[in-house]
Amino acid sequence: MDEIHKLRIEIDKVDNLILKNLGNRKELVKLIKQVKKRDKIEIVDKSRESEILTKAKDQYQKNIYEKILLESRKLQAE
Repeated sequence: MDEIHKLRIEIDKVDNLILKNLGNRKELVKLIKQVKKRDKIEIVDKSRESEILTKAKDQYQKNIYEKILLESRKLQAE
């Protein structure tokens, strides 16, 4: 097996974990949506989003997290 194939297998493993965790996150966002609706809390919480984005180690991670946050806001707005 060549090196690139081995590395792609490792990427596939990581991708599977990411997808599983994104699914878990989506379910939690749905629960947060219910609480926010019930308690009349705004969808966007800039301080929370800033807190999350500060955890990003580099621009690559920050860009991905910004997309995750955008999709979470969309889900809450449905």
